[in-house]
Amino acid sequence: MNYAQHLPSARVQHTAQASALNIWGDVNVSDLDRKKQLELVEKLRADGLSDWTISGRLARIWAAMNWWRCDNPQLVVPAMITAADWKPVLPDRERPYSLKELGALFNAAAAAPRDPRYARDHWWRFLVLAVGTASREAALRELTWTQVDLGIGHIRLNPEGRRQTKERRPTVPIANARART
Repeated sequence: MNYAQHLPSARVQHTAQASALNIWGDVNVSDLDRKKQLELVEKLRADGLSDWTISGRLARIWAAMNWWRCDNPQLVVPAMITAADWKPVLPDRERPYSLKELGALFNAAAAAPRDPRYARDHWWRFLVLAVGTASREAALRELTWTQVDLGIGHIRLNPEGRRQTKERRPTVPIANARART
């Protein structure tokens, strides 16, 4: 299939299609019901792929099939399963941590690692920022120094030029403990 062959992501698209062919074989597209799709997810998980990667592969596979359908209107592409169909629901996901639990988490991050080649400073900084800003993990991973203003004591979680989305990345004050990390 020639879908996405000239895009920078062509290799990733090809990998997604190869995964589908390896797991499903030469299957009729209209036979890709919920059960078949969940089979793909389980096999990709067994191969050690993350939920994020699996979700991307599913989306790429369906994009290719929908692209193919443009020139072949007789092709019946079933609805793609949603993350709610296959991602695990974490118990107590919305539960706030107690001070004792937070203390244990910080102590684990501060403890000396078993292997001296692996420092844990980044975990400590991440925890301080996560607790101090109540930010989502992605916003903290993408944080740069240009978003931090120590002079006025603010962190802009939404970088310059990035469109504000419904998840909202606010500007938050820097507490004294965060300023020292």
